[in-house]
Amino acid sequence: MKSLRNTLRETIFMRLCICFCVGILAYRYLSEYLNLLIALLCVAFLIVLFIYYGIKINAYHFTFRKQNGLIVFLTTCLFAFALSYFQDQRNNILYVQTLQAKSFILMIENEGRIKNNKVSHEAKLLNDNNKILGSAIISIKNKKNRYLPGDTLSVDGELIPIDSKKHPAEFDYKNYLMNKGIYHQIIIDSTDVKVWKHQQSKSLKSMVISIRKQLIETLANTIKNKESFEMATALLLGERADIDKSTMKSYSDTGTIHIISVSGLHVGIIYFVFSYALKLVKIFKNNYLRTSVIILFIWLYACITGLPASVIRSALMISFLCIGKAINSKTNTMNHIAASAFLILCIDTNYLFDIGFQLSYLAVIGIVYLQKPIYNIYSPKTIIDQYIWLTFSVSIAAQLFTLPLCMYYFHQFPNYFLLANLLAIPLSSIALYASIACLLFSKIQYLNTLCDWVVNVSITTLNSFLQLMADLPGAVYHSNYWSVYDAIYCAILISTLLLWFVEKIRTAFILLLSCSIVYIGVLMVEEHPHHHLWKYYNNGTTHYSLESKDSTVHFISKRLKAYELNRFKQNCEQYYRNKQVYKIIDASHFMLDIKNKLYADTAQQNAFHSSHYERVCL
Repeated sequence: MKSLRNTLRETIFMRLCICFCVGILAYRYLSEYLNLLIALLCVAFLIVLFIYYGIKINAYHFTFRKQNGLIVFLTTCLFAFALSYFQDQRNNILYVQTLQAKSFILMIENEGRIKNNKVSHEAKLLNDNNKILGSAIISIKNKKNRYLPGDTLSVDGELIPIDSKKHPAEFDYKNYLMNKGIYHQIIIDSTDVKVWKHQQSKSLKSMVISIRKQLIETLANTIKNKESFEMATALLLGERADIDKSTMKSYSDTGTIHIISVSGLHVGIIYFVFSYALKLVKIFKNNYLRTSVIILFIWLYACITGLPASVIRSALMISFLCIGKAINSKTNTMNHIAASAFLILCIDTNYLFDIGFQLSYLAVIGIVYLQKPIYNIYSPKTIIDQYIWLTFSVSIAAQLFTLPLCMYYFHQFPNYFLLANLLAIPLSSIALYASIACLLFSKIQYLNTLCDWVVNVSITTLNSFLQLMADLPGAVYHSNYWSVYDAIYCAILISTLLLWFVEKIRTAFILLLSCSIVYIGVLMVEEHPHHHLWKYYNNGTTHYSLESKDSTVHFISKRLKAYELNRFKQNCEQYYRNKQVYKIIDASHFMLDIKNKLYADTAQQNAFHSSHYERVCL
């Protein structure tokens, strides 16, 4: 208990960040029942109370004094609730008034995504004074011209809500956008768009995009092999759109997908390269000047990669570390982690619901907290043994902390992640260093050729090795369905085991036993004998899926075309993979009699652009 208590004493931001997250979650799930005015009054009252008692914010004094600590933490929680309210565009009266409009001014935020002959962009809604009112998705049919981030468009259309998912097998696009603060979309034809203003070449965003394009072009000219070029851009710049699906699957199935997701490993390498290079230049001998330039380069790189949550976290942590070293201050890694998360959430509370944000922070917390205790279990003698055991300890710590969320979101676990990371991490590091060298020495022919060869060999070896690992029997454990209760119980199970074995808190067993009883009770309440009947429309035909807990029967009309049938099977198999009974009945005509209601294969409506699901019976 002493170790955990000392950790909490020294990490004020960790405690504040936990309360801040509670406030954000309270707004997300309880905002319909709470009044903002009451929350603000509570904040004002607590602040006055805080000032009245003259409490000094000191990490070693207020933590375990119940009254003072409660006031600070409640204030933080309520502040997060109020901040979430003001950041929610649905509470902006100007945005609500815009929902009734028929014409809009939009500023494009990303390069767009092409699907079903439509290009979808994230965009900001602007008023006549260029003030941002909120965010929306603009989907343009039959688009010929490609708009760039920063372009301002004038469009005629209507803001409509994002559709909810109709079937468990479908990706919940509405929830995905809601977690990004987007609730409406505009679907228009290309003829309804006119460019109001192209991006300004001198704006920061356009400069970053221009630098990113130049870097990609340089890599394309230097790295001749197409597969190696695609992987190099993914490793260095986070550009994964062109990577082959089978390659992506091999990375996912071996637990090495983090390698091609720009994260702390990549930012750390960039930091090491710039830090070493600047030490060789006399003008940067001054510690403060060198620190400022390193931080500037780190954030420039973060902007070039598109500012994903993992990169923001890494850039903030390295910035705090650099500042701490520059002023000769003692640093606490866990406090840096929590401080970076706190700052990101203050900027945008929706980051809390970003999968990348959650997995990134859980992984790095697991490494910082658990890697050393795991490493100390065994004392390797040789350098090779030390490297192997270090890689194993880091991989186990990160995987253990991210396990509940990985199973909840992705329903699979890579069984060979230890062996895969053992070779994948050094090979990807070599490829990343070589890719940086390709950019630095692109004008020097013989160095250029050497770097190209290193990139090709390292990436080809890496991809071949991971493909071999992914093809081994039992490479991936698939779980049919993980509810939020399963994820919470798994997290509690891991936490209690850590309290027991790492913190030596023997009473953790009582917590585990209590949670197990509650979990079993939840499962018993959740059980019900009813079946789910899903209606599936597609191109003039109607089909049904009769789903129970352990079996599923699909009634498919033979009028469905072959490619449509295959797509339907693929969608269903994602959800019904481990059902005990999986059966498809093909029939020219069929009729189902359930609860005295008759269902047939005669279509009542056609799908709009894609397949459409509807729950018709429980």
